Amino acid sequence: MIPQVPTTLLVELLPYLLPPSPLPQELLSKTLLQRLVYLPPSPSDLDAHLSPFPSTEDQPISSQLRELSRGHKWNKPEYTREGEEIYAKLVIEREEGGQDVEVWLEYEPDTPGREARGWVYHSARLPRQTEHVWLSSPTLLPPPPKEEDMLQNEYMADPLTAPEGYWSSDDKELTEPSHTDSRFNQDAGIDIKECHDIQAEDAYWAQYSCSTTASATPSTQTLGVHHSHSDPGSCGVHALSSNDVTSYIARDLKGHNTAEETARKLHESLIRLNLAPENGVPRLKSLTLEPKSIWRETGDDVKNRVREKIGSTLNALWQEFTMSFPLADFESKALEWLQLSRSVLESTSSPTFPSLYILDGGSNGRVAAKLEVLKDMYEVLGEEEEGLLRMVEGVIKKGGRGMENGREAGEEDLMNETTR
Repeated sequence: MIPQVPTTLLVELLPYLLPPSPLPQELLSKTLLQRLVYLPPSPSDLDAHLSPFPSTEDQPISSQLRELSRGHKWNKPEYTREGEEIYAKLVIEREEGGQDVEVWLEYEPDTPGREARGWVYHSARLPRQTEHVWLSSPTLLPPPPKEEDMLQNEYMADPLTAPEGYWSSDDKELTEPSHTDSRFNQDAGIDIKECHDIQAEDAYWAQYSCSTTASATPSTQTLGVHHSHSDPGSCGVHALSSNDVTSYIARDLKGHNTAEETARKLHESLIRLNLAPENGVPRLKSLTLEPKSIWRETGDDVKNRVREKIGSTLNALWQEFTMSFPLADFESKALEWLQLSRSVLESTSSPTFPSLYILDGGSNGRVAAKLEVLKDMYEVLGEEEEGLLRMVEGVIKKGGRGMENGREAGEEDLMNETTR
């Protein structure tokens, strides 16, 4: 039994609406409360706190309620049903005449997992014509629609649903056998109804016979849908066309092409770093070969080789960065190295900082450019950026300016980082 809107609720709502101000949460409906929580409006937008519906710019809800606070009167509440939801409407009118405001309330009954709250505030809006049928008492409301009726209405309202009989003509042409086929089946002693039943069953199981990941060299059993009824007189399913075979194979080769694309990008990154044997840096064999060689290695092997290359390159950059400075300035140079590295590696959204060093034309510009490339290589590993920052700090801990074993120390620190 749905009760009428209690007078105590109207007395409690009145001070918050006239003049308007944000309402307490215990008076708000669940739908309005969820909107305020997940889509919080600006504190200065009072209209958004009172209603989820937009108001006109020249006459917003808040200004209308403020004018009604000077003198107003309430009309009796009216009730309507919208699907399973029940609403009540109260119209606030000015005593001197003018624009009215509708206050909508929503009834929240007792449902599984949620306690009944009764009538709660739903929204405030300017009056407009709607398709709702308003009644003077909630007892006059029609019963809630049945579940099958609601599903039927949703199905009919679906814009993607074809009108009735749209597919029937095509189905009839496909399912009705021709005169020649009927005579052939009768001569062969085949029951037409049984033939169509077999065809329907074959089509049903065919959708499960194909693997979700197709083979790069599919056999005839993979391409054929079903072969037990492939003779002309027993409703066999035809083999796929040459175009279907081409698309079928191309779909499986997509993953292989993606791996080769990743290998190609790593190879181009090394070229951008100018990592050649004549520069004193050992070349990574698996990355300088054709990309298809990486396809034969495991993912962990490739990642370890990329980490080794990043570590040795960082050591070479550190040696270049500190080559022309005296040993007494080692500490200040180390701080400058960390500042430059962090600025380059942490600049995800604003790439302007590294470009300033590149325009400088000195060693800092070359180091910043190569650090950007190392950052791109490290992102291919799919690991957190903190790991690359620890590798940058590790080259300072393991070696100073001019150490002959700096490269070996960097590789040892890299292995420790990998096994940590």
